[in-house]
Amino acid sequence: MREPSGHGIRGRMGRGCLFALARAVAILALLGASAAVHAQAITRFVRDTGNINFVSTGGSLRNSDTSTCAVNATSTTALSGIPASTTIRNAYLYWGGSGGSADTQVTLNGNTVVASRTFAATYTGVTPNLPYFGGFANVTSLVAGNGSYTFGGLTIVTGSPHCDVSAVAAGWSLIVIYESASERLRAINLYDGLAPFRGSQVVLNPDGFRVPPQYQVHRPILMCWFILCAAGVWETGATLSSA
Repeated sequence: MREPSGHGIRGRMGRGCLFALARAVAILALLGASAAVHAQAITRFVRDTGNINFVSTGGSLRNSDTSTCAVNATSTTALSGIPASTTIRNAYLYWGGSGGSADTQVTLNGNTVVASRTFAATYTGVTPNLPYFGGFANVTSLVAGNGSYTFGGLTIVTGSPHCDVSAVAAGWSLIVIYESASERLRAINLYDGLAPFRGSQVVLNPDGFRVPPQYQVHRPILMCWFILCAAGVWETGATLSSA
């Protein structure tokens, strides 16, 4: 299962996900299970400005909608939308899955990637409780542009207790910020953390937007996300609002 590649995110928002990863043009967040007792606040991690834009891709390692405990060793998706004669400014890899111990070493196109930061949360809505984790790494040196990217090497819990309640999860996302003189001047704020999300909502108030005076009557904010449900469905969505 894969997440479509391209500028921003397409699709519809899912409901009732036990474990979720999320991102946005102005926000990127790892969202964990409802009733998570060890949650990390979603805050701005980095701000990038300039004549920039972004593309993304990613996928789920779950290989069946019905066999809820099975995962593939790798996941391959295409990254597209980067124009010719551009410079890769930054590339960020996020991954996550079921388990109490974060897997801090994965691979991207066969290259070893070590997490510089990790996330953790525990779902307490069932007994025994269900722990989940996430990881992050800057992989700018491994991303040359458009093409196929293969993620692998992720170790997760596929047995009890997650398998007992169809709560096995494993997925990844690659976000690439590129620079080109033909792009408009933009600011991309990257938020991440770990917060409860199941059958409810996560309310965020991202800051850091700078709107030219001529556009301050209507200040649209584009919010995008990707969701990896424990059911193995990789879902995406977007909303546009005016501030």
